[in-house]
Amino acid sequence: MLVYHRVARAAWDPFGQAVDPATFERQLEIARRFGSVLSAPELAGRLARGESIARTITVTFDDGYVDNLTTAAPIAARLDVPITVFVAMEPVLDGTPFWWDQLAVAVLRADGASPEHREIAIGGDPPLPLRTSEERQDALQRLHAVMRRSSAGRRAAMLREIVAQLDGSSTDDSGRPMTADELRRLAALPGVHVGSHTMTHPSLAALDVEEQRAEMAESRQALERLLGAPARLMAYPFGKDGDVSAATRAASRSAGFDAAFTTMPFAVGMDADPFAIPRLTVHEWTADVFTQKLASLVGPPLR
Repeated sequence: MLVYHRVARAAWDPFGQAVDPATFERQLEIARRFGSVLSAPELAGRLARGESIARTITVTFDDGYVDNLTTAAPIAARLDVPITVFVAMEPVLDGTPFWWDQLAVAVLRADGASPEHREIAIGGDPPLPLRTSEERQDALQRLHAVMRRSSAGRRAAMLREIVAQLDGSSTDDSGRPMTADELRRLAALPGVHVGSHTMTHPSLAALDVEEQRAEMAESRQALERLLGAPARLMAYPFGKDGDVSAATRAASRSAGFDAAFTTMPFAVGMDADPFAIPRLTVHEWTADVFTQKLASLVGPPLR
């Protein structure tokens, strides 16, 4: 299984999420050489029924950036590749940027700030300097590590404090989430499925069980209200070992999902836990690198 985030010619991509449209198209062409391309619901259904998933590829997206609709979906449709987009619902419903993008703009663009805004202090922690590019990158990673493991309320309060200290920096429109109307348009496209990616995109395992379940259940309910259709699949934010615990998987099941996906870069076997289905995160890779990555999971290309 493959997971993307953005398909865009991004002039500014602090987290390395964007894949150029031409690269994305070439990667889908390569993926088709390895076997059948299934949708995420088809893959989950086969696993549930004990049917073979050998030589299958599935293409998914996390977060819900608008370029999933405007750029990625048309390319996938042209190549007859189904896609599943897992959406963090609060930014879609509120019309706010993703919290990590707000953080990145505030911190990385602090080089133009006045001298009193050349450091950032949160709570009782020592201030983090922001004078050089290296210091700003380090501060971004440190703050991101704390915020991803925080509850939605604490994260929002931290973000407000950071933006206020750095003189009101805000994001531009280049990497915004979809609006509610755009998400409806995406979900209506042939070959496109939409799933949950929680409400606010936390590292779920860092929260208590009730907070985890609320993040997932509220997201599923909001998605179903918006689209008027069941939402049976979800993808865990961040999705690595430290982000997904046994309690997280159990909470996903109790929140009403049939299957859930990680970002652990392993092959999907017949014995895969339906609430911990692995996926490979794709980056701006050359054709050779992408082919090698797929071959390590699926086997050599068939054609």
